[in-house]
Amino acid sequence: MGIKLCFAFVAHPQSNRQAERANAEILKGLKTRTYDELSKHSFGWVDELPTVVWANRTTPSRATGETPFFLVYGAEAVLPAEVTFGSPHVRACQEEDQDARWQQDVLYLEEV
Repeated sequence: MGIKLCFAFVAHPQSNRQAERANAEILKGLKTRTYDELSKHSFGWVDELPTVVWANRTTPSRATGETPFFLVYGAEAVLPAEVTFGSPHVRACQEEDQDARWQQDVLYLEEV
């Protein structure tokens, strides 16, 4: 797959640009969700952090065209509401066929 493993020193975070880019995206999301023009300082970022991280993990990347969630787990994220109300994506899922589908997905990823 052409994966290159690089180690970054904790004392020098500038050398790890991928982590810095991810942190910048999360900070940008927090700023847009918590900015309050009157106070200029916002303290509600802790409440918004899970939402921003979820949005980051389920947004497709321009480089790969896939979401980080899909690249880690091999399946798209499903919201609890989709499970409760039975979305078409959930209805199409069949537990007994998951092993065969997983094998097909692995082969597909190797091709890509």
